[in-house]
Amino acid sequence: MNGSELVVRCLEVEGVSHVFGIVGKETIDLVHALEHSSVRFIPCRHENNAAFMADIYGRLTGKAGVCTSTLGPGATNMATGIGSAFLDHSPVVALTGQGAVSRLHQQSHQIISIRDLMAPISKWSFEVKDPSTIPEVIRKAFQLAEKQNPGPVVLSLPENIEKAQINGNPLKKHSISKSMPDIETLKEVKTRLDQAVSPVMIIGNGVIRADAQQICLTLAETLSIPIVHSFTAKGIVPNNHPLNYFTFGSGKDDEVNQLFSKSDLLLCIGLDFVENQPPDWNFCNTPIIHIDFTEAEIDSLYTPVIQLIAHVKESINALLAMDLSSHSNTEIDLQAKLYNKLVEQKPSAAIGPLTGEMIMKELTGLIPDEHILLSDVGANKIDVARFYHPSPGNKVIISNGFASMGISVPGAITAKLLFPEKTVVAVTGDGGFMMSVAELETAKRLGLNILIILLVDDMLGIEWQQMKKDYPDAVGVHFSNPDFEKLAESFGFSYFRAENIEALSEATTDALEMNATVVIEVPMTNKIKP
Repeated sequence: MNGSELVVRCLEVEGVSHVFGIVGKETIDLVHALEHSSVRFIPCRHENNAAFMADIYGRLTGKAGVCTSTLGPGATNMATGIGSAFLDHSPVVALTGQGAVSRLHQQSHQIISIRDLMAPISKWSFEVKDPSTIPEVIRKAFQLAEKQNPGPVVLSLPENIEKAQINGNPLKKHSISKSMPDIETLKEVKTRLDQAVSPVMIIGNGVIRADAQQICLTLAETLSIPIVHSFTAKGIVPNNHPLNYFTFGSGKDDEVNQLFSKSDLLLCIGLDFVENQPPDWNFCNTPIIHIDFTEAEIDSLYTPVIQLIAHVKESINALLAMDLSSHSNTEIDLQAKLYNKLVEQKPSAAIGPLTGEMIMKELTGLIPDEHILLSDVGANKIDVARFYHPSPGNKVIISNGFASMGISVPGAITAKLLFPEKTVVAVTGDGGFMMSVAELETAKRLGLNILIILLVDDMLGIEWQQMKKDYPDAVGVHFSNPDFEKLAESFGFSYFRAENIEALSEATTDALEMNATVVIEVPMTNKIKP
C-alpha cells in the first residue's frame, strides 16, 4: 500500500462520500486510489469551484467536505474557496499535491510553500513529511475541521510521500460529548432576561450548525420576544410567525435595525461578526447576552454582559427548563409593517422589467418547500436575504463572510449530488455566473438537473451603485455577455427568457416540472449602459 492509498482508506473511515478537484501530476496516485475506493472523485473545471463544492458539502451535511488540487497554481486557484469556508465556518479538508521533499528547499518548478500560503485562511495548514503519520494527520484534520467553530484544514502531500510504501491503518473516529452550560451562568442569564423590559433575540448561523432551529423558536415563544435573523440563518422562523422580524441589515435606516434601538437587551445566539459588524446595527450599545460555542470577538459595540459558552442547543434546552418570564410584544405594529413590506406586498408589474424584490417574492411562492437555493454574491444576495422566504432552515445558502462571487453554480452541483430528490436552484447575477460557467459541463457530465435563475444587467450592480455615490461617472463596472440562449443550448440545457413577472412565473413553473437543467434569463431594470 502506498501513501495515497492509506490517505483514501482514512477518508473512507471518516465517512467521506465525494472528493472534488482536478488531477495533476503530483496527485495522480491519490486520484487513482480514489477510483478504487468507495469515495467518488468529482472532476471539476477549476480548483476554486472544487473548494466551493466542498464548502457547500460541509454546510449542508455538517461533515467536512473534501477537495483536492495539484501543487503550485492548483493550490493558489483553490485559495479563494478555502477563504470562503474559513469565514463562513464551513468544515473542509483540502488535500493538495506538492513536489518531492528532496526539492522543497529549492526555488523549483511550481514549488511554493502551500503550508504558509494557506495558514492565515485555515484552522490548520500542514505539510506531511513522514508517511507513517498519515492516519494521525488525517484524523486530526477532520477533527479540527468539524470542531466548533468549523473551518478548513489544508494538507499538502509531497509526491514522494504519496508514492511511499507503508503499512498502516486509519484511526477510528470517537464520539465527543457536548459541552454543557454552567448552571451559575444560566441563572445570570435568566435574571437578566426577567429584568429586561424589551429584549430582542438575534440568531445567526451557529443555530443551524447546532441543529437548534426549532428549539430557538420555542425559546422566543416562551419569552414572547421578537426574533431577528442574519442572512445565513434564513428559514428558521416561519414567514407568518408573529415574532418574526426578519433579516437585519446595515445602517440606521434599516427598518429591522430600528427594533434594536428600542431594546434594552439583545439575546444573541450563534451570531458572529462575519454575519454583520456590530457598528452597523448596535448603534445604542445595547447590552448583550452572548450564547455560542465560542467566546465573542472583541468590539466596543459588542461587549456582552454575560457569555454562555457551551453547545448552543444544550444551552437553550437548559434555559427552557427554567421558569422564564414572558414579555409582552410591544412592537406588533412594526412586525405587521415589516411583514407587509418584505413578504406580502408585491410591486405591481403585470408587464415590464423586473426588480430583485419582485423576483424573490415570486420565487418564494413558486419553489417547493423541499428545496435548496444557493445565492451568488452581488446585488442578488441582498435581494435573496431580504425578500426570499424559505420554509425550512439551512435551505438557503448565502456566501456572507467571504462573499465570493461564483459560488452558486458549483454549490448547486454539490447540493444536487447530495440530495438528488430535491429541487436545487442557483440564483446568480451575470457577473458571478460567468466566473463559474465552466462548471455547467460538470453538471452535464454528471447528469445533474438544476434550475439557474440568471439575473442580467451587464454590469457589477452594487459597485455601480457605490461608485455613483462619490463620482459622476461609474467606470470599470460594465461588461458584455454571450448569448445565454445559445450558451445553454450548447450544453443541451433548456432556456427561457423572462422579461416580466408573468413570464417569470410561467418559466419557473415549467422548469420545475421538467427533468432537466434549465436556465431562466431575467433582464433587470437597473441595466444602464456606459
